[in-house]
Amino acid sequence: DNSTDAYAGDYPLASLPAGTFVALEYLGYFHSDAFIDSAGHELPNSRANIFEEFTRFTYLGEIGGHKWAVGVEVPSATLTDVNIPGTNNLVAGGFTDPVVDFSYFLVADARIERWLGLTNHLYVPIGRKYDNEKAINVSTAHQFTDVPQIGYTEGLKKLSPAWSGFYFDLVANASLHTNGSNPVTVVNPAAASLPGVLTYDTLAQGISYDFKAYLRYSPQPTFFFLAVGIEKSWGGDQIDRKSTRLNSSHLVI
Repeated sequence: DNSTDAYAGDYPLASLPAGTFVALEYLGYFHSDAFIDSAGHELPNSRANIFEEFTRFTYLGEIGGHKWAVGVEVPSATLTDVNIPGTNNLVAGGFTDPVVDFSYFLVADARIERWLGLTNHLYVPIGRKYDNEKAINVSTAHQFTDVPQIGYTEGLKKLSPAWSGFYFDLVANASLHTNGSNPVTVVNPAAASLPGVLTYDTLAQGISYDFKAYLRYSPQPTFFFLAVGIEKSWGGDQIDRKSTRLNSSHLVI
């Protein structure tokens, strides 16, 4: 599912001077020790290691006394040690769908340590070619995704001097997906009376939602910070629908 790579401390960047150009590099590693299917069942012995990297370029401007930002993100990802029972465990890794975003900051006040911004992210399906014969794809099945988002940061030193350097970050968004095409190909499906290739034509996906909250420590005026947070995602159910085709002329010998 597409969601944004917004992190703790992103929205306070609006306090940088107008005309600033920012280049950021992110690296991430995650380990998953369970795969949950659409029915909520945990598949036994399922696991994967996930590596991600993305480069983000952002330009800050100002209009009517309010900061705005436009950015481009070029992400990539892959998985290793994948085991999802019932699949071929193959991975189509590489560049994922690039993102174009625009932010408008209703509040960007470093003096009172408060930031509030609205962002729209657009995921464009021109990343790695989607491979419908592999179980894991880091790109979408030719889907555009639009993600409206709100971000809020509040400095906590106003509560007590002892909280100087501590911040609360909140990021919430919804992801709206267009239909995907040719999401799945199954060679010699078990339920078919003849061997062949079963192809699903269309992927429909519901709206997905994501919520992140962080407690961040960032001693000023440095860019160093340490944050702990929680994330909740829901929705985004995918349904392979419309016509299916079993082409028995593509037999696997």
